[in-house]
Amino acid sequence: MSLHLPASMKLKGEENYTIWKDQMLDLATSNQLKKYISEKARKPDFVDVDDEKADAKKLEEWQSWEAGDAHMKLVISYNCQSMPQQVVMGKKTALEMWQALQIQYEGKGYVIKYNAIQKYVMLKYEDFTDLTSFIIAYRKAIEKMATLKISPPNEWHPMMFIAALSSAWPMWAERQRSLA
Repeated sequence: MSLHLPASMKLKGEENYTIWKDQMLDLATSNQLKKYISEKARKPDFVDVDDEKADAKKLEEWQSWEAGDAHMKLVISYNCQSMPQQVVMGKKTALEMWQALQIQYEGKGYVIKYNAIQKYVMLKYEDFTDLTSFIIAYRKAIEKMATLKISPPNEWHPMMFIAALSSAWPMWAERQRSLA
């Protein structure tokens, strides 16, 4: 089974993180690598391969863990584009990489909230190839703010929707504003 996602599904950043994460969890599960990104997994104690007195069974456990962790690190790296690569660069374990991406793209800090608000407020129809793509992005922006518990009043949504479409359909937008 391939450990590479199609190029279109590789992690670009916040815009596709949720879908990417689901796909990566499926990849990790299907390849028995999920434990390397789980906080609940128990990592075996380090055993030095050069230690002649090392217990053979413990050494084998450690080497197996180390190989699996390196494998999962590669899987994460293979499936990230250049910007997310910067987030995981220098991390020592797959779990550290996974957590760094979670903090970057799932965090509930002010930067994430600010970006969600900006995305909602700045959405314009002209930035999309068609109306369907715009509507999907608009709904996702609303869902993102709800997830972050920063939803504006529901009355804002129709007004912002009309505003985002107003340059493409000015007559329609003016009519909608006068009916509100």
